[in-house]
Amino acid sequence: MPLAALPLVTLAVAITGMALAAAIFLRLRRHDSASERHGLEASLAKLEQGLHDEFARGRQESAIGSKMAREETAANARALREEVQLTLRHMGSSSAQE
Repeated sequence: MPLAALPLVTLAVAITGMALAAAIFLRLRRHDSASERHGLEASLAKLEQGLHDEFARGRQESAIGSKMAREETAANARALREEVQLTLRHMGSSSAQE
């Protein structure tokens, strides 16, 4: 998955979670049965834990992606620096021969 899509996926999961939580909350308000309420509260707790876990995974994936991007940028900068140094040496030795 492209790194740019990660925030959109996280947002979609969050919106879905909030919609489900709102639906569960509305059902809790409509029903007074203790067993139904307990079951819905358990479902809500499970959903909340799932969202918490998903956000944690998202943060971890984002951190890994950021680290990889930094490493790639650093490697590209080193390669560019080496190429510029080589070119300058070549230019210096060419002008010294003239």
